[in-house]
Amino acid sequence: MSFRENLRRKIEVDRLSRKIQDSLATAPNAVQKVDKESMRKLLDAAGYRKKTVRDLELYIEPENGGEAGVLVLDNGLGIYRTDIDDVALRKSPTVKEMISIRNIVRILKDDDVLASKKEASVRRVHQKAVDRLNLRYDQADLDELRLSGASALDAGDPDEVIDILELFAELLGWQSPPKAFRVRHGVVFGERARKPGVEPAFGPAVVFDRLDNALRMIDATIPSNDPEQVSGYQRVAEGKAPAADEGTDVFQRLMKLAWERRPSIG
Repeated sequence: MSFRENLRRKIEVDRLSRKIQDSLATAPNAVQKVDKESMRKLLDAAGYRKKTVRDLELYIEPENGGEAGVLVLDNGLGIYRTDIDDVALRKSPTVKEMISIRNIVRILKDDDVLASKKEASVRRVHQKAVDRLNLRYDQADLDELRLSGASALDAGDPDEVIDILELFAELLGWQSPPKAFRVRHGVVFGERARKPGVEPAFGPAVVFDRLDNALRMIDATIPSNDPEQVSGYQRVAEGKAPAADEGTDVFQRLMKLAWERRPSIG
């Protein structure tokens, strides 16, 4: 796959992981029901091999110099460091198997073989999926993204512009904006303040207005509790005040930022 395809796959893997995590984050006393369809897609991206045993949907981890685990696709999402027959006995025992005291102990207590469950299992599978992707890039890869974005903007192709902006946002660790920084008819990506104890802030950021096919970049980092600065941000975002960069120059700037941050990517 090309660098762009690998990066797009990374975004999809991240999205699947968030969907699954959200399905596990149920309200108190609610019945937890994992998003199995998303989990199947994530397992496939991570190279797990499906095997149906008894009434169990099992997935075998790809071996990578160590012992492969077995994931049971149910609401517990347990990954077990043991073989398939042992998992089948513990998770779906027959009446004959339950006659044995030794087997009953194994059925009731799985701490000796349980590697992870629920959220921890999702993180484990997600990491294996990411590890299969080649996310290294060079200047030519970034220039290809820049040219694709600039051509799409000139051609008035908003979907392609947004796709390229999303790819640059992934490289830069940028996110969708907090409520105060959203823009009507605008697609926005920017840097969120991560320092604990600091008022939430946003920026630098890019704003793409789908209606007028306008792309703008805002350089400042703006505290969300400063109405004057937030109002100034909105004026720039709406094209009522000059932006740091506009049009195809924004892609040139994004390429430069992504190149400067390359050691922390992949």
